[in-house]
Amino acid sequence: MKVTFVNKGVPVILGEYAASLRTEYDASGTYRNYWNRYITASAFRHGMIPMYWDNGYLDNHQSGLFNRGAATQGFPVTITDIVNAAQ
Repeated sequence: MKVTFVNKGVPVILGEYAASLRTEYDASGTYRNYWNRYITASAFRHGMIPMYWDNGYLDNHQSGLFNRGAATQGFPVTITDIVNAAQ
């Protein structure tokens, strides 16, 4: 994408990337957070804009980050990691 589009001045949006919560393998979310940081930082480093896919659910095997009904963060560490990786 970088060579074909970014290097030619064509904007690229990396849409709908996410890592689902898998508590049976990673109870603390360490690897999920690592993956989100890596993908976000890599997209920015290569001149792309990433758009995380929050599917609206905070349960296991889902990719939501926000509790929309309560207007709260469901996974504040993950959200902070994504925001910080984008800088």
